[in-house]
Amino acid sequence: MTDKKISDKKTENKFVLFFKNKTTKKVLGAVLYPLCSVALIFIVWAIAAAAINKPLLLPEPKEVLSTYFNLLGEKEIWIYGGLTFLRTLECFLISAAIAFLLSTLSAFWKPLNKILSPIITILRAAPTLAVILLVLIWFDYSSAPVIIGFLIAFPLLYSAFYTAITGVDENLLKMAKTFKVSKPNVVKYVYLPCILKPCLESMRSVISLTAKVVIATEIMALTKKSIGLLMRGANLNFDTATLLALTLFAVVLSFILEGAFTLIIKITEAVR
Repeated sequence: MTDKKISDKKTENKFVLFFKNKTTKKVLGAVLYPLCSVALIFIVWAIAAAAINKPLLLPEPKEVLSTYFNLLGEKEIWIYGGLTFLRTLECFLISAAIAFLLSTLSAFWKPLNKILSPIITILRAAPTLAVILLVLIWFDYSSAPVIIGFLIAFPLLYSAFYTAITGVDENLLKMAKTFKVSKPNVVKYVYLPCILKPCLESMRSVISLTAKVVIATEIMALTKKSIGLLMRGANLNFDTATLLALTLFAVVLSFILEGAFTLIIKITEAVR
């Protein structure tokens, strides 16, 4: 076998080993596949825009991206986006705190769960649009996004937290009781390790939904200094490119919020 063939064989083996490597597979799964999905969306979008050939109805991706980057250069988008971000964070953290408190109490005192269950069911079943309209009638328009965000996030987080707490392995609890482990240590070494990851994963999935609902309420309530207000203005002006660019901004905001929880989950796993 010639030196060239041996070199080619070694290169091929390295190439195969590279793609079989677990780290490489994780990177491909986390980066390459999502990029392929985004590329597919843009390809379909570009084809549809070319076929319709009506920029007012469906502008081309390059026009929307150009508008998006122009928006990022404006001070207004960062102020309005920051305030929408704070509203989302405010209602989400309030929801998470109250949901965790009530779910913990309910897990150890079952009558409370029986009292709260019908309320949680009603909140989860109620049409979001109807809830928004009622809140706009009853409360100030500026506080409506936070209230709606709470009403949507709270029941989902309560159910997730309650399931996580009541799902702790009974055998571990019996073992702790047998060896007379103190209650603070039971919480620290049994409950927290068991519930931390499922609770964080639930929070990650709920926070993006909360952001979406907050922005939807801002649109309907015409909340001052908000992404929703900018979207409403673009809609009234039939500015589809700006509306899509603002939607892209909102999607990026949701990705950032979800990404923060993904990072927290990875950190907690590494610490453990």
